[in-house]
Amino acid sequence: MGVKIIFWGFLGDWHELTSNKYPAKVDIIYKDGVFYIDESRVYPGSPVKGQYSIEHLEAKADSKSVLIGKGFSMNLEKEICIIKVMFS
Repeated sequence: MGVKIIFWGFLGDWHELTSNKYPAKVDIIYKDGVFYIDESRVYPGSPVKGQYSIEHLEAKADSKSVLIGKGFSMNLEKEICIIKVMFS
């Protein structure tokens, strides 16, 4: 029986480092081998000013500092979570 070590540095609430009035927010939990990510942001032209839209994402650990999901990756660098969106 092996021991599986999970890196918990990604877990919790993250906020965009910006001076924008409505910074993006990311909440990450871990369950059954999957990281569940709720990304909340206000999109320009939103029908209700200041209303956040939530996108539900899933990712798996690629290493202790990288999560990979469908069309995006998340890197943990010096306690800062960096989200990279992949475009085709």
